Order: sequence, then structure tokens, then C-alpha cells
Amino acid sequence: MYADDTQLYVWYDVTDMEQRQEVTERLENCFNGIESWMVTNKLILTSNKTELLVLASSYFSKPSDDFQLQIDNNWISPRDQHLSMEIHVTGVSNASYFHIRNIRTFKSIPTIDALIYVVHAFITSQLDYCNSLRLGLSDKLNQRLQWIQNTAVSVVKGCRKYDHITLILKELHWLPVIKQIQFMTLMITY
Repeated sequence: MYADDTQLYVWYDVTDMEQRQEVTERLENCFNGIESWMVTNKLILTSNKTELLVLASSYFSKPSDDFQLQIDNNWISPRDQHLSMEIHVTGVSNASYFHIRNIRTFKSIPTIDALIYVVHAFITSQLDYCNSLRLGLSDKLNQRLQWIQNTAVSVVKGCRKYDHITLILKELHWLPVIKQIQFMTLMITY
């Protein structure tokens, strides 16, 4: 394990200020313990490279903006209070459609199996990467990901824009995006 890959996770109720104080103290004590171990082993904890991320469902509660940790006389504040999966899905969409446009220009792919291989390498890999994070996405974002897969299917099978994709997905043995997310998450979990 590399020192810069170390991550600490703590759960707490963001509305409970007493619990938040306990969590803050536990994290600061943990960092002090890590720093002591590093000094003993002639290593340096660079607290200016340490990041803090506070995640909370805006549906239930909003984390306070003043949550900070003090490590080695440095105050560490959360990096970004407004993360959104929409930004992630937009990035996946842009990259996937870029590759789809390039794949459509290929005239020399000899077989459908080779075309499927290329689609898996450039498109399906985009849809599968870290897909367990997408579990519980909104219907709107799931639909955007499904459109990518539908477009990839139409490239592979030469479908028209409004052709029904479900039977073709079955023929290719491809799960719809939401089912693939669920399947991969369950496979990793169990």
C-alpha cells in the first residue's frame, strides 16, 4: 500500500453536533497516530496534501460548511461541497460518443465480432468503469447512459435511430445499463 493511497472513512449524523465533535476528535487522533508512526519510520506526513470529503444526501440533510480538521497545525476543509453524478455522466457521455463517432468511420472492420470487440473496448468499458457508484442514479441519468448503449448497439447491428433495441440487446447477450450496474455490484459484493 502506498501512503498516498490511505483513506479513512467515518459515518456520522450531520445534524448531531455532539457526534460531529466526537468524529472530529477521532479523526484528528487517528492522524496524530499516523504521524507518530511515520516519524518513527522516518517518513513525513504532508498534511497540505491531505484532503477531506464530506458526503451527505441533500434529501435528508446538508453538511455544514464549517467542518474542518486540524492536522499538524494546518486546518483542512472539505474540497468540494457540491459534487454531482451529472458531471460524471456527462464526461462518460462525451467520451463514449467521441468513440462511437470514430467507430462509425471504420470501414475495414472485417466481422461483427471484431466490431463488438472494439465497442466493448471503447464504449462498454466506459459504461462499466466504477459502475457500482451509479447504483441509485436518477432515472434521467440512467436514461442518458442507456442511450449510449443503444447507440453502440445501433453501430454494431446497423439499426436505425428508432428501432427497438431490447431484442437486439438479448441477441448480443448485453444487459441494459441499469441491470449491468446491478449485476456488477452484486458480483463484487457477493
